[in-house]
Amino acid sequence: MPPITEPAAAPVEPATNGKATEPEQQPDTADLDALRAEVAAEPATTPAADDDTWPRPIPIGDVTVRVKHYLDWPLDSDQHLANVDITTWARDILAGDDFDTIWRPEKPTLRQGLKFVKAVEVAVGIPFAPHLDSLTN
Repeated sequence: MPPITEPAAAPVEPATNGKATEPEQQPDTADLDALRAEVAAEPATTPAADDDTWPRPIPIGDVTVRVKHYLDWPLDSDQHLANVDITTWARDILAGDDFDTIWRPEKPTLRQGLKFVKAVEVAVGIPFAPHLDSLTN
């Protein structure tokens, strides 16, 4: 007698619960691409990294704040930047009362904050926030 074999199973389709399925949605990156292009087109308007003048003036929106020398930043300031907490990072690195008197009233946008980070990198001469490049490149 020939061996008994099971019939081949038909491919199982995912359950749709009676709803029509739609093709997988792709994220719209047009706004992000525009932001990247705008930030990349901005000229660096900060002092050269080899200039010994500190604090350094850095533009944020329509105003300018002063940034302390990077060796005077608190040890945990990089943690704030790693978490994209640009406002707390700014509080740590701004000189004098610039955070309370200039930054807070200005209420910078994310776009302005990212430009600020890039300007600080140019002023300091160290690319300390390359993980933020994915937001603007």
